[in-house]
Amino acid sequence: MAAGKQAPRISDTIMAKIEAMILEGEIPVASRLPPERVLAERFGISRPSLREAIQKLIAKGLLFSRQGGGTYVTASLSDTYIGPLADLLAICPELVDDTLEFRNLLEQQAAALAALRASDEDKAELVKCLDAANHLKHEYEQTPAEMDISFHLAVVKASGNKVLFNTFRWMYQLLKRTAASNLNAALTNEDARNEMDSQHRHIVDAILAGDATAAAKAVSSHYHHIRRCLEEHGDLPPANIPTPLVDPVSK
Repeated sequence: MAAGKQAPRISDTIMAKIEAMILEGEIPVASRLPPERVLAERFGISRPSLREAIQKLIAKGLLFSRQGGGTYVTASLSDTYIGPLADLLAICPELVDDTLEFRNLLEQQAAALAALRASDEDKAELVKCLDAANHLKHEYEQTPAEMDISFHLAVVKASGNKVLFNTFRWMYQLLKRTAASNLNAALTNEDARNEMDSQHRHIVDAILAGDATAAAKAVSSHYHHIRRCLEEHGDLPPANIPTPLVDPVSK
């Protein structure tokens, strides 16, 4: 270490690690922080150092303590950014179409990156999402929109691009507050749900095969299916301009 340069405090290092866990979605927004014992063991530190890190995150506004026990990830950040956009979409519903188109363009690239970069753990998570969706479809523990969101977040996470992943996290929260009920209604038809599941399978198959072009095309096909369902349900006007297929990025 260079002379005069102090080593970072343990609490600062742990604060950065917990903050990364939040930003990367490992600890979801509005969820309870894992118990002190679990986090202290994970990081190999004492509880006093962990508590100091947590207090710093509370001071930054990322965490808050709830009366009765427990520390939680704040949801105010998402409300700050998503609230005004949700209000805008309520006034101008045609912007929902723009949001879906934006999702399609970015997710084509994310799926292509996932085909090139996905780890074994990422691939296992994608397969797990498919299996869970098939199970939940019959158990009704999640709505079609919730299953769709969970799956696509796993795809984007597999891209390895944290900026993309966090962009999608906020965007899906926005869609969940504005278009989810429409999507749920549009997918009440069993054939439409089965087609959605089949398209999810095509996306995963392309990623597992390492085929970036096929992954991007599968996402584009899925987007057009979702849009068509919303259009047939009367929630979106007919599309005048087709969304182009984005050339997949190279590794």
